[in-house]
Amino acid sequence: MKTKISFFLVLISIGIFTGCKKQDAPILHTPKEEAARLYLTESFIRFSGNFLQDFYQVSQYINVPSIRQNRAGFLAGIQQAGSDEKSLEHHFSSYALSFEEWAIRKNKVDNDWLQLFLQLPELQRYNEQDIIAIVKEGLRLGIGSEDSRWQVLKNRQFPRIHIGNVASLSSGALQTKSLSIDATEIWDCLKDAVGVGSASILGIAGLKKLAGQGIQAIVLAGSKILAKYAGWIGLAITVLDFSSCIYGEMAD
Repeated sequence: MKTKISFFLVLISIGIFTGCKKQDAPILHTPKEEAARLYLTESFIRFSGNFLQDFYQVSQYINVPSIRQNRAGFLAGIQQAGSDEKSLEHHFSSYALSFEEWAIRKNKVDNDWLQLFLQLPELQRYNEQDIIAIVKEGLRLGIGSEDSRWQVLKNRQFPRIHIGNVASLSSGALQTKSLSIDATEIWDCLKDAVGVGSASILGIAGLKKLAGQGIQAIVLAGSKILAKYAGWIGLAITVLDFSSCIYGEMAD
């Protein structure tokens, strides 16, 4: 009799423990559900504003006539340079641009993503493609929202950078033209440029891993390492597709 009672007590204990474990397990929403849950949070709105601005500045740095007129040659040079930094520096200098400056701008984008993962750690449970889907859907919902915080973001004006006179972002001296574009127009271009393969191009896996380790900021060297594995060529193609769209928006 005692043996039977002990057996049933063990079964009940296992059932309670299993039930608690199931209850404690985090719920993994679909990307659309997760986006709907997050897009009105302060953290996501802050990320959206920073990401739109910083990705735009990455693209604007190489949105120059010499590259627009010779896109294939510019991309071929990046592909040939591969991950060799000196070759990349030489290639950018042939267009009167600084590879270091472009990397500085990419570093700002990397830190935008890192902060998103730190402030919304639930995103770390998703794979890289789902994270891109969540962010794109969240941006779509936000841009279409009547929420006052999103309205402020949508009406923000992003000046077109005058490449001929631009100084380094790291120096804080940035000269601009009066021609500008708003966040809604940037989003219209971003949603098409940032597609299925963008997770690897943006180094999402590496940034998610760093956030999981508690890293609070990624330095420039870290951004270069991420890009080395993701490939500078993929980033350049995405950025040029985006900047081509931006150029068309500004020409209208």
